[in-house]
Amino acid sequence: MLRNKIGDQQARVEVLGKLLIAVGEKPFLLRYGTGKESYYMVMLRLSPEDIERLAKQTGKKTTLVSFGKMKLLPLQLEKNLSPGEIEKKFYDPAEEHWTGTIELTQYK
Repeated sequence: MLRNKIGDQQARVEVLGKLLIAVGEKPFLLRYGTGKESYYMVMLRLSPEDIERLAKQTGKKTTLVSFGKMKLLPLQLEKNLSPGEIEKKFYDPAEEHWTGTIELTQYK
């Protein structure tokens, strides 16, 4: 078990990404911040049908993040958030922008 909070959080996200790859998904890794202040999230590309189905299942408005033409669903593992929910300290849904520096890469 890792003993530092950032390392633990990153490891959980890495495991989720690999599990999604194992079931045929093509997830993205989003890194928010830099260095010791980094925070990681898994992002999934969704079709319009997937978006509609998720909204019906959860009964909540889902936050999707746009990267060019892609619409990505954030999967934030911390704080018991539902798929599509992001803490406001990371992303402002009203303004549709990140509150800090991000990097997006696709898992391979």
